[in-house]
Amino acid sequence: DEVGTYTVEDNIAQITLPITLYFPGEVEFFFEGSFLATAYVGPAIPGDFNQDQVLDALDIDALTAVVILGSNDAEYDLNDDKSVDQADRTIWVKQLRNTWFGDANLDDEFNTQDLVDILTEGLYETEDPALWAQGDWNGDAVFGTADFVKALSDGGYELGPQDENGVAAVPEPSGWLLLMMGFVFGAGSRRERR
Repeated sequence: DEVGTYTVEDNIAQITLPITLYFPGEVEFFFEGSFLATAYVGPAIPGDFNQDQVLDALDIDALTAVVILGSNDAEYDLNDDKSVDQADRTIWVKQLRNTWFGDANLDDEFNTQDLVDILTEGLYETEDPALWAQGDWNGDAVFGTADFVKALSDGGYELGPQDENGVAAVPEPSGWLLLMMGFVFGAGSRRERR
C-alpha cells in the first residue's frame, strides 16, 4: 500500500495521494491513479491582508476599515501594541510598503500623477466615502484638506522613491527650480550694482 508523497519547493507544496476507485455493476469501472493537490505555503507577507502576495491599496483600505471600526484584530496590529490604530497605518505605508503618504497609485512616488488621479475622482471635500487611491491618506474614509496635510507633512512630494531605509534619493533640480534660482540670484546681483 502506497502512502503518498509531500514535497515543498520554492514555497509550493504538493501532496500526491494514491487513489483506487472500483464501481461494480453491469459495467464495472476500475480506476487506479493519484490525486495531486498544490498550494502556496510561503511565509505570509506582513500587511498583505487579502493574501494575494502584493501590498496594494486593497490592503491599506482593509487596515483603514479596521482602524475606523475600532477593532483590535491581531492580524492588523502591525506594531504588536494590542491596538489597531494610525500607528499601524504608518507602519504599513512607511515600513512595509516603503512609500509616502500621498502615493495614491502606489508606484512608490508621491508626485503630480497622484494628485491628478485623486482629483479626477471628484471626491475632494464632498464627505463621500473615499479610499486610499481616491485621496484618503489620513484614514478617516473621506478625502479632504486633512489628507493633503498628512501627505505634504510626510515630506515626499516629488522626491521619488525611498531607499530600503525609507530615505528619498536626492532628486536632480527640476527646470522650474533652476529658473526660480536664476530669478533670485539675478535680483540679488542687481541690488548689489546699485
